[in-house]
Amino acid sequence: MSTLAVAVPEIPEARVLPVVRRLLCRPDARLGRWTAAPLPGGLFATPLRCRGEALAGSGERLSWSCVLKRGTALEADLYGSGLLAALPAPLRAPACHGAEEVDGAWWIWLEDVADARPGPWPAELRAEAARHLGATQAALLATGPACPPAVPPLDPDGLRHPLAEAAELDALWELEPFAALAGRGGRDRLRAVPAGWAVVHAALARAPRVLCHGDFHRPNLCAAHGGGGTVALDWQMAARGWLGHDVAGLAFGTIPEAPALLAPGFAGLERILLRAYGGGLRAGGWAGDRRQAELGYLASTLHRCRLPHLLGMARDPARRGGPFLHRMGGFAAFAACICARTEVALARWERAVALASALEG
Repeated sequence: MSTLAVAVPEIPEARVLPVVRRLLCRPDARLGRWTAAPLPGGLFATPLRCRGEALAGSGERLSWSCVLKRGTALEADLYGSGLLAALPAPLRAPACHGAEEVDGAWWIWLEDVADARPGPWPAELRAEAARHLGATQAALLATGPACPPAVPPLDPDGLRHPLAEAAELDALWELEPFAALAGRGGRDRLRAVPAGWAVVHAALARAPRVLCHGDFHRPNLCAAHGGGGTVALDWQMAARGWLGHDVAGLAFGTIPEAPALLAPGFAGLERILLRAYGGGLRAGGWAGDRRQAELGYLASTLHRCRLPHLLGMARDPARRGGPFLHRMGGFAAFAACICARTEVALARWERAVALASALEG
């Protein structure tokens, strides 16, 4: 995948010093030499690792590091509410060292988390993250803090509308991968999605709601050192959602991984993740019907197909450039990935309709 050079913005020292003092618990600290460098990831706003030296007392030298993320008001509210700091183990969020609005954007200063298992994660590590997710969400359902009002509810209709548009947009189905999918009956199957909507909607409405991360995939996850659970980064897509929603992110991964969704081993990975997630729910004390978690996963695969990202580009070819697509490997590669996601999501949706019918029946 291609990469782009990222310019590091100017960060006034007056904004860094209060953060360093809070981080070190040293109100007398003075800034020494420090640097800011972009971190990998962040399709739309690259986080920066800030690190350096501080002087305290009579010249004591202290090292420090933190991450500056240009986030959203929702993420700032989540950290400000204390909810993320109070997450029950084994899932946790980075510690927050401050958040402030700067020229209409939120600057969020976060713990610099070291990943104990860097690189791609095999199935067993993804399963461990799924177990941690399930255990924490079960604890939240039982006794955890309530979501602040700023956290939006997941809306099933938000999944449906882009699909209805995609089914009828001829410009989308003229793209090479989608034309091939139409030849395999994909367009007709997409048109059939609304027929099962009512029963899935009703079953999801009965499922318990819990804080969901919203983008729970490998680049946003770190294994904590010393077996201390999983650290989830980047909470700007958090929502009050149904069980199983975040497992879809863990299974589908990032957009460049999408061709692997059509490989024979993907269904096996799904089974491993759902089993681990269900085990985490049980370990955390949730005694509900595990089929609700599976239904949430299956319905959320529609969200993970990411069709809305492609629809505007299909309508307007002039939008098929820019840094986002450059990072995705170009428009053709991006369209092929979204098509693969759509094909897999359709099959999972058809299973969701059957499972919802069983739950409602």
